[in-house]
Amino acid sequence: MTPHGERSVAAIARIHSVFPMPAARSGIASILLEFCDAVDRDAGLRRRFACTAWMSMANREAMRRYLRGAVPLPLARLLVRGRLGMEWMTRWTMRRLRAEARAGDVVVLYPGPSPADVAALRRKGVTIVHDPVNAAFPRGRRMLERAYAAAGSPMPSGPDTAAIAHERAKVAAADVVLACSPHVADSYAELGVPRERILPSSYGYNPHTFQPVRRTGARPTFLFAGTGSVRKGLPVLLAAWARAGIDGRLLVVGRVDAEVAERHAERMRQSTVEFRPHTSDLAGVYGEADAFVLTSFEEGSPLVSYLALAAGLPCVLSPASAGWVVRDGVEGLVVEPDDVDGIARALRALADDAALRGRLAGAAARRSADYTWDRVAQQRLAALAPFLPR
Repeated sequence: MTPHGERSVAAIARIHSVFPMPAARSGIASILLEFCDAVDRDAGLRRRFACTAWMSMANREAMRRYLRGAVPLPLARLLVRGRLGMEWMTRWTMRRLRAEARAGDVVVLYPGPSPADVAALRRKGVTIVHDPVNAAFPRGRRMLERAYAAAGSPMPSGPDTAAIAHERAKVAAADVVLACSPHVADSYAELGVPRERILPSSYGYNPHTFQPVRRTGARPTFLFAGTGSVRKGLPVLLAAWARAGIDGRLLVVGRVDAEVAERHAERMRQSTVEFRPHTSDLAGVYGEADAFVLTSFEEGSPLVSYLALAAGLPCVLSPASAGWVVRDGVEGLVVEPDDVDGIARALRALADDAALRGRLAGAAARRSADYTWDRVAQQRLAALAPFLPR
């Protein structure tokens, strides 16, 4: 770790957030944009920090004055159609960042940069912050194995030795790791990162853009939002829903992976389960729900869980989906992702007990105030303060 005395002193701390891939105003890219937006909204923070987001391309909704891209958007759209085009844009974005970065800057890395990129930035005297959005291997791999075993599906081939070494090399070059959940923190400790270099730091939600209006129906609606995959526990959830026998609706919003659709078609045909494609109107979807459910086996800290708090929804979550955000028995019920009976009991409890739903919902709404991006940005900057230039 570079001592403060060896850094050049700047009046404003320069923070570069880097996701050198094509990105939209959702998913991983939204983490960078929301953080920078929060700094941009706060006059006091703007006087102290200059935030820049680096991406290969972005759609119109994602465009910001602080956004840096590799190529003009029309050309980027053509290039992204081919794998080599995407690789070229990633390399070019990192090349531009390396040219602009200077000693004393802070570079926050998301998926995409190579170990060579990280090493080149390190040589320039920047502080490297690794912000992983999922657990590190081998812990992440073990959780996937558990997910496929629970789903009764064959486990796909995993990362080879070279891929694992690639991840270790990037992390080894980082000054600190931001851990968005205890699951992620433990995985990087297992990878060999000292605990003092792992900083707890959540994600958040934006109350300026996410404003759900509740529209409750006669029967309770449980919302699952996200990719319907083995990793996110959809096969087990469908089994638990069938076992619970609830007079209500399970609303699944998002793309369903082919392996789930093929192997679990019968469970997907349950009359009380409704499937919808991904939508940008998440506020509308959450407004329909009486409870939120996401029993993932492996996560970082899913943004949809923060939205559940903001919508004041009681939750049924796995430990990986709950993280530091939703507490068992306070804002939701936390159940192991392969416990079909346990998930069914939790679903049934929320369906049958209106008082329980109300108590958890009230706690969720109050808890959400701690996880607005405005507040999270301040907390992140406070956590990074020892590593920022003075």
